[in-house]
This record gives sequence, structure tokens and C-alpha cells, in this order.
Amino acid sequence: MNKIMKKVEHIMKNNLLSRIQDKKANITIWGAGYIGLSTAYHFALVGFRVKIFDTNHRLIQNLLEGNLPFKIDLDEEIFSELIFKKSILPEVVEHADTYSNEIQIICINTERNGVPISKPLTTVLDNITTVSEQLVIIESTISPNWIDTIVRPKLNDLQYLALAPRRDWFLETGLNLKTLPRVIGTLGSNYRMEVLKLYEMLSDVVIEVTDAYHACLVKAVENSIRYINVVFANEMMRAFPKYNIAEIFNAASTKWNIPYYHPSIGIGGYCLPLAPKYILDAVDDSKELSMLRESVNSDLKQSDFITDLVKSYNCQKVGVLGLSYAPETKIWKNSPAISLIHSLLRNGMEVKINDPYYSSEEIQEITTVQSFSLNSESLQEFDILIIATSHKSYDGELERFLFDLDKEIIIFDNFGVNKNLSRLPNIHYFEIGNFQYNESRR
Repeated sequence: MNKIMKKVEHIMKNNLLSRIQDKKANITIWGAGYIGLSTAYHFALVGFRVKIFDTNHRLIQNLLEGNLPFKIDLDEEIFSELIFKKSILPEVVEHADTYSNEIQIICINTERNGVPISKPLTTVLDNITTVSEQLVIIESTISPNWIDTIVRPKLNDLQYLALAPRRDWFLETGLNLKTLPRVIGTLGSNYRMEVLKLYEMLSDVVIEVTDAYHACLVKAVENSIRYINVVFANEMMRAFPKYNIAEIFNAASTKWNIPYYHPSIGIGGYCLPLAPKYILDAVDDSKELSMLRESVNSDLKQSDFITDLVKSYNCQKVGVLGLSYAPETKIWKNSPAISLIHSLLRNGMEVKINDPYYSSEEIQEITTVQSFSLNSESLQEFDILIIATSHKSYDGELERFLFDLDKEIIIFDNFGVNKNLSRLPNIHYFEIGNFQYNESRR
């Protein structure tokens, strides 16, 4: 009997491998966010027919009309063609006709309010059905202990697990699924070759690690390395307030093996602030990874540090430029601007926000504070402007409006992108990490 089962498995494995090579394998993708859409796009681009599920009705309707709902490193015209040719088939989850395709790729969000959560993953695994052998590939970021505690109990004997975590930088052209080395790992040796061949069709370089556990941990480790170093830059700024720490880190980065880390108002995004939490979730001993734990605690202090600086300049009315966590995006979740705004409000300051990517209603709903228009008249009411996100629309325009002010105003510039503002006679300009530069003008 065992020999018969192994023979059947061998035939099915060979069949799936050939179907992958012939681009006839049926692929289902769960989640139509940044990860899911780009995965669907690249698989369809090389010739696969892909279904993509999501619970968001409006999002799916936009996709069916050939529209990308957010900025992403894809060719919008080609994307529309793939939709209309039905190479990509977006569906609302509850309307989907089958969840049993032979390749299931999970690209759902596994965090809420900056905390890893497993419920969305559990929900997807509960919905996947199978009538034959099936690959279940997780591209979402997860904690390695979730593999044993959440994923494996949901899989049956016909389902085989692989991890292929994403490491793209969606906001910069060229750093995408094709160009960046892709890390993969399987649970056991079954279907190892199938997973490898599948991703070799998408990525120029595929790195196969020991197993799914190792692949899972790679994503969290690489982001935690960067996280710890950014926290260090911020701690240096707090410890040496009279030094130009931005300049020091810039000079240090000229050493061949040291990247540049700029002090900031805080760490934001989907990856960096969450990576340590996925690692710590898998560690039982609270005495282990003390440096990582302390880095998380230190990062929580950054907003209050910036608020104290604002208070030290006797500022009461604060204008914040930028709600998104990165320029040219409409992503506010895990934005350090949110934490800073809350800190300022807790300390009794009056705060208003401008972000060209959000309506007044959206800003009010997200932050509870009012928005303001960017013009000379509206800027008159503020004691200080904090440039949290340097959107391109601020270039030139902000300098022109500030030049017309008939009052002095302080500028805190998150990454020093707007150094040109320091030339204006009525501006007290401070790059975050360089609060000693204009000390004489306080």
C-alpha cells in the first residue's frame, strides 16, 4: 500500500512540476494589497492564470475595472491588459467559486495597530480546501513559531507548506519581486523543486534556505538589523543633543561596511517596527534578545523626545506636514507622524495636519485633528512646522509660502530634505539629529 501511495505521489509531483514549467498550474492568491497584487501581476506576466481574493468589495471592483488603487512598481497599462484578458481574476472572497487550486499563495496582512496578529492567517487557512495535492505558500510576514502552532494544524496530508517572504521596497522603482533575491524554504523535501522552479520564473535570483522556519526568520532578522541601527541613531541624538548626529552618521557611513542611518521622529512602515515583534513572539525566555527588546522600548520614547524639544522652544501651535509614513504614498498605518501627533496632543498642544494625499475628512477620522491648506495665510497661525514626510509637492511651494510670512517660525525637518529652508531670514531651521546648528537663534 505504501509503495502505491508513493508512486501516486511521485506521479502527482511530476505532474505539478510539468504544469508549473508549462505555466498551466492554477494559482490562487489571498490578499489584494501591495504583496498580493504584485505577486499576481508577475505570475500573470510570465503566463500563469491567477485568481486573487480579497474581502474588500471596493478594492476588487477597482481591480476589475483595470485600476490600481495605490502606487506600486507595476506597469499600469500592462496590468489593465492582464485584467481584461482575464489573466488576473479578482474576486471577493465570499463570491469565489473555488478555493482548491493546486497552488495557494497567502499575501494577507498579519498586523493590526503595530502588533502581529494571526487571525487573518487562520481565516485564510480555514477557507482553503483541497481535493488533490496542493502547495500552500506563505508570502506574508509571520512569526516562526506560527508554523507549528497555527499553520501545520490547519493543513492536511495533501497540503505542503513553503515560505517565500517578501522583501520588496514597493515605493522605489526597480526594487521589486523580479530584481531582488528571493528567499524560499519548504517544510520537508516534498515539492522543494516545484517551489524553486515556480519562483525562478519570477525572480532573477532565488536563495533556498534549510526549511520554512529559516525562510520565515530571514525576513524578520534583516529588518530587525536595520531597526536596531535606526534606534541607535535616535538614541545617539537623545544622548548627544549638542552634536550634529546626522552629520556624524553620514560621515560614519563612508566606511565601506557601514550603511547610513539618519535620526528621525520615529520608525514607521509595515516592516521595520514589526520585525522585532515577530522574532520576540517566538522566544519564550524573556531574558533572551535583550538588545532587541530594549530597542523596541527605546523606539516608543522617540515621539515624547520630539515633543519635549517642541516644548523647549515654547511652541504651542504645531503644523505637521505629512501623515503618510513615506513620501508619495497614502499609507498612514504605523506612521511615526501618528505617534508624534498623539504625543503633542497629550502635552496640550494645538495640532493641525497637511498631507496632499488625504482629504480633510480622512485626516479628521485618522487623527481626530483638523487639516490645514498649505498657503502663506494658514502658515501664519503656527509657532512650528514639523516636516514629517517630505512629499514632492512640498518642494519649492513650501519655501515660497514661508518666504511670504511676516513672522518667525521654527522648522523641524525629519530627514533634512528641505535644507534650503534654512536660507530664509525668518526661519529657524533644524534637521532632526542636528539641533545644535541653529542653537544661537533660539
